[in-house]
Amino acid sequence: MSSSKYLIGSILVISSLVSGCDILEKAKQKTESILKINEIPQSLTKTKSVTITCERGKIEDYTSKGWKIKSSEQKEMTCSWKAKKSKPGCNMNTDKGCRIYVPDKKGSQINYILEKKVSIEGN
Repeated sequence: MSSSKYLIGSILVISSLVSGCDILEKAKQKTESILKINEIPQSLTKTKSVTITCERGKIEDYTSKGWKIKSSEQKEMTCSWKAKKSKPGCNMNTDKGCRIYVPDKKGSQINYILEKKVSIEGN
């Protein structure tokens, strides 16, 4: 009877030692993975849409600050309008239907999609 108690006790001691080493190894692996996560560079990509119409503004204002042009789309548009007589002989100052507005200067409108990588502080 005492030999069976001794056998059971030694089995318990051996199993706790073996499983204890396994627990320590798992804890070490988790600690190493947490340290690796903190070593990953943390950054964020910001996206911005900028529209420049009739050459009012410059894209260089953004590119000089680190923004990169991802895509652009250009279309033609009217930049200014002028008043014109709708028919010869009418008075534009007194006749309401005499004044019409027609395009004066044509230009372009460019829509830019910009991107910039920003590092996240505090991680």
